Amino acid sequence: MTVLSGLTARAAAVTPAKQEQVIPAERETYTGSAGILGGITMAGVHGEYAFVPHLGIRAVGLAIFGAGFNSMNRDEYILSAIVTPVLHLGPELQILDPILMLGFVYSYHHWESKTGYLGLGSSRTVREGNLHDVTFGAGIGFLFKFADRFKAGVTLWLNYDYGVVTTYSLRKKKGGRIILPVPLIEFTAQF
Repeated sequence: MTVLSGLTARAAAVTPAKQEQVIPAERETYTGSAGILGGITMAGVHGEYAFVPHLGIRAVGLAIFGAGFNSMNRDEYILSAIVTPVLHLGPELQILDPILMLGFVYSYHHWESKTGYLGLGSSRTVREGNLHDVTFGAGIGFLFKFADRFKAGVTLWLNYDYGVVTTYSLRKKKGGRIILPVPLIEFTAQF
């Protein structure tokens, strides 16, 4: 018995103790973020407040400028305000932050009808006016975490918007509802 006890004690001394399990540190959560948005003829800003981890509310201000190729002439523009809840789907992911949004949109569209519509060749304004609308939309984003507090990526907002119809009197009015995709590049800083 003494021999067995001695061998067991010696085996225990030679065998290393079990290694402790390393528990990864939990990722730091942020209460807010702010950033800029951009597209081909669009620019905007956004701010987000997370009232619980990974779920927040986002406010977006967006300006869409007429460029002559996006069915708006150069003197037309749209100012939009979006308020939406934001759900961050993969908070444990190290590189990617996928987000989902579903919210309300207000838009102010300044329109101008030019003499070019009549085939006269000049670009003098004949009529102008404003359209206001409140609707909703949904968005999905894929943001890449390239530093501790910074993310950049793409966001696609699908707006349940209206088409614009030009009447015989060269006024513009709301047409039927359409799904308008708005692709944006986003840069975000968290705090």
